[in-house]
Amino acid sequence: MKNSFLSKFVKLLNKEVCHEEKPEKTSHPITSYKALPAYTNNPIAKKPANVAAKSLKPQETVLSEGVLVKGELHFEKLLRINGSFEGNLKASGKLILGVKGKVQGDVDLEEAEVHGKILGNITVNHLVIGPHAEVMGNIHAQTLTLHKGAKFSGRLEIDPEPTSNSIYQDEEESSYQYSM
Repeated sequence: MKNSFLSKFVKLLNKEVCHEEKPEKTSHPITSYKALPAYTNNPIAKKPANVAAKSLKPQETVLSEGVLVKGELHFEKLLRINGSFEGNLKASGKLILGVKGKVQGDVDLEEAEVHGKILGNITVNHLVIGPHAEVMGNIHAQTLTLHKGAKFSGRLEIDPEPTSNSIYQDEEESSYQYSM
């Protein structure tokens, strides 16, 4: 009795749901399917299969907390490190080092925002060192924003583009900005 009910139910589903062609499979991890006309009010049918991958911004790479990577890494867009990296970072992109993130090695980037710990030399155009950050190494930058509470040990060399010299404290953000 159960089998006949089940087979009738499957036949009914095939008539109601499976009357459209299935989309072609692709190698792209995010696939989207059209909501079937009979189930347009179903919120699950409207969502893509891989929502987590869609939440990342395009061209963004994340090393999560608990992940350790060793070697030399080159990237072009944005790299977020919440875990640990041992080696050299060379990029034309931006690094965001999270509060629990740690980099041990030299960093040569276009732009960096440091909230974690760096043990190594930093060569960067624009550098922001957050209030909980620790940097142990030499810094060579065009612009530097150093927030109150940050720890820095090393030599600082500001080599900006030729404009006016200025150093000021931003009262609202409790940071110091130096540029020339």
